[in-house]
Amino acid sequence: MTSREKFEAWMTDEQWFHGSDFEWDERRNCYAKFGIHLAYKAFLAAEGAAEQRLTDLAVQLANAESKCRELAAELSAVDKIHNEAVFITDDHYEQCPPEVQKMIRSLAVLQIPACDAFLAEVRAQGVEMFALQQSHIAVEQEQDGDYEFSRHCSISATEAREFAEELREGKCCEVQS
Repeated sequence: MTSREKFEAWMTDEQWFHGSDFEWDERRNCYAKFGIHLAYKAFLAAEGAAEQRLTDLAVQLANAESKCRELAAELSAVDKIHNEAVFITDDHYEQCPPEVQKMIRSLAVLQIPACDAFLAEVRAQGVEMFALQQSHIAVEQEQDGDYEFSRHCSISATEAREFAEELREGKCCEVQS
């Protein structure tokens, strides 16, 4: 649908204008009625501004997602170092020199709740994406008459949503990196 068609549809639906109000002057490449043409130009400006805003938001979202991925990778490395420190504390602590023991004690008690919550949210969102995919497949299969597979996918989607909630609440097993 062209911008002119959208504008005319909006003017018809919202402002109660109709066919003859939209006479187009081919020679001047504009609406014959000046008021309609001004409204059209305002419509085009608003449409352009909305498209630009949408583009800007898409860029911001892409940048934020990229930063989140970088943060997740860095925090995952911190978590791995923390887990190794706990392992050394449990099994090899006494064999380490005193300065290393001090560093290991610091790492072993390191708490990173923001990292843990962030990673749990990222994992939960991934599981929810799977749940959404299963829901879509269930609908498609039901439309195709495969009710058994549709039911299987619906159950899978429900279980995935429940698991995503457990991930957020920290009620499930640790994920190994």
